[in-house]
Amino acid sequence: MRARTRLQALGCARMDPNDLLGELFDDPAVRATIKRVIVDTEDDPRLAKESARLRKGFEELERLRPLQDRPSGPVEYGGWPDHTAFERVHSALGALATRPTSLQARLDVAAMTLAPLLKEDFRPGEERSLFLSIMDAVTKAAEPVGDEGTISASTRALDDEAAAAVARDILRLHGLLYA
Repeated sequence: MRARTRLQALGCARMDPNDLLGELFDDPAVRATIKRVIVDTEDDPRLAKESARLRKGFEELERLRPLQDRPSGPVEYGGWPDHTAFERVHSALGALATRPTSLQARLDVAAMTLAPLLKEDFRPGEERSLFLSIMDAVTKAAEPVGDEGTISASTRALDDEAAAAVARDILRLHGLLYA
């Protein structure tokens, strides 16, 4: 949602497409999503060529447009509020606290918000292991039915107690990142 707001504020209809791409690329969440797509597709023989092309383009864009005034890596951020992991965990916590739906439905939205993050986005130790535990809980509880995604199937299958435990873990992760 932040990217859409930025585009509206920028008056993107009047922008050159290359400038628009550059503005999108300046968003750490967009960069994290691109990195995840590269990692998820590079070992698939059917997608290897496209993944290699995406990696080459991504590396070129990173060379041309380094993030300005931002920490250089996930371990070095020191809890900065503008770090991608912090932003996503904060948004996930917001979804858990403010949506007028069942806990499982709120957890589904929260988990989808966390899904683009990688374990490398968290400092080794408690942050990383807690993130992996959360993602394991929301991806392993059930097999998807039809076109339902793994996260949706898993969060739907959690009982109230298990869903509350995962929600508490997200709150704890938020606290670790903010400290």
